[in-house]
Amino acid sequence: MKEIMLTSKQHFGRTVSGVEITSLKDVNKAITKGCSVQNVKYILRNPEVMICDLSNLEYPLSLCDVSVIWDCFEYIWDNLDKKLFKTPIKRVYGEGLDTEIAICGPSLSDLEDIKKEVLMEAYDKFQILTNIKYSLYDAKGVERIRDIDKISSHAIHIKTELLEYYRTFIWEKDITKIKLFNTEKIYQNHRIWSDISSLGDKKLFVLNAGFQLALAYTNSTGDKNIYFSEFHRENDPYEQYKKYAFNDIFPEIDGKESIVVIDKMYTGGTIQLAVEQLQRKGISDIVTVGLFPKAFKSLSSVDYFVFAGNLYKTSSVLHKLSEINWHKELLLGIWED
Repeated sequence: MKEIMLTSKQHFGRTVSGVEITSLKDVNKAITKGCSVQNVKYILRNPEVMICDLSNLEYPLSLCDVSVIWDCFEYIWDNLDKKLFKTPIKRVYGEGLDTEIAICGPSLSDLEDIKKEVLMEAYDKFQILTNIKYSLYDAKGVERIRDIDKISSHAIHIKTELLEYYRTFIWEKDITKIKLFNTEKIYQNHRIWSDISSLGDKKLFVLNAGFQLALAYTNSTGDKNIYFSEFHRENDPYEQYKKYAFNDIFPEIDGKESIVVIDKMYTGGTIQLAVEQLQRKGISDIVTVGLFPKAFKSLSSVDYFVFAGNLYKTSSVLHKLSEINWHKELLLGIWED
């Protein structure tokens, strides 16, 4: 919130103080105190679509031999710009984002059409359906393909308890607008879940993505020691629907056993916030797991990471990888010993 001075040209340059606010919740508070809206400006982010992500590949490419995966990825990388030429669709760029090929634009349906066209061309070129090597359990990626009404009884119990607690933070009229309450699919059973289960006693997942991840994990492993927290480093898309922020851990957690923090990662910042939250509670036996990292420099921020369907201990592999080709080396297993 920033104090500003407003000038009315319609009233002989009359000046009055005001505030500039970016939070809708703070806007509502100011209005209840007597403020009035002077000007409205919305900044909207265009939809994005991931075409190919080496860190977490999609079916059917995720079932292919790794050499075919790499050839397909390189082909898409090299030819995408020609597809997008003279269209309103843009390629997504970022510092060190070596594993992902993503696009953005004003129309989600147009993005999906381009993705389908690009993938079909690459899949036909490399005949990927003749190069299937892995089962879904050992695939080079996990996807939201399991119906949420077909999960185990203990996974249903965890889902029900969280949603009943979480809804106390939401205005009743807005419940249906929250993604958690509209979840239809979770991730498949996969070997990575059993690998992660051995890393510690309790598992803490970060909402919102952590909801589907946690249900997939507990459905696959039977582990019932599941906890949730929530952080938004830039903006909370559901802030306007909340009575107040969900900023604690559910269920209540203690540090009598080791705790594994699990979340998708770009920089690892959200995972670090979860670690700091645990440390404020006096908990020190913490293990961090970053899912599907996109940049080399983020790897050092976690103890373990999951890349292309495999769990890696960071200290065991980081020194073997090059900053430029780390993603290729991990996928193909060609790092230096």
